[in-house]
Amino acid sequence: MRILKTGDPCPLCGQPIRLADPDALRLLAAIADIVGLPDPGEEGYGDGNTVQGPGGRTAE
Repeated sequence: MRILKTGDPCPLCGQPIRLADPDALRLLAAIADIVGLPDPGEEGYGDGNTVQGPGGRTAE
């Protein structure tokens, strides 16, 4: 389980985390771990999260 801190990208939505409560941050990290969400820093091209347009080009 990745330890989250204020300013890290949220594993659920990708927005910066504004929480400062350590218990809430641990709960968020545990939920992401249980659900099996990848760490935002580990995602990359070809991981299934890229939106592609016609002809296989990446949509911008």
